[in-house]
Amino acid sequence: LVARMGGDEFLVILREEETLADTALRELARRIQAAIAQPVHVGRDSVAVRASIGIATFPEHGTDALSLLQRADEAMYRAKHRGRNRVELDEP
Repeated sequence: LVARMGGDEFLVILREEETLADTALRELARRIQAAIAQPVHVGRDSVAVRASIGIATFPEHGTDALSLLQRADEAMYRAKHRGRNRVELDEP
């Protein structure tokens, strides 16, 4: 499930049976970044977007939606702080 949280923040939710190892989650996030980074032509200009991505997993980082959102948000801000256009997995 992909949902817009507001502004420029989006959420990707995977079902429990789609649990992935940390390396697979990072690779999925990098594939999302690559797709987002494809230039979009607007008139004569070309616009490219970059994304900082924070990842939190159930139950390692929280057992309810609010906790998981907060932990993913913290990881995203850590990604921005460390240089933007990065992927960070929340720390347990």
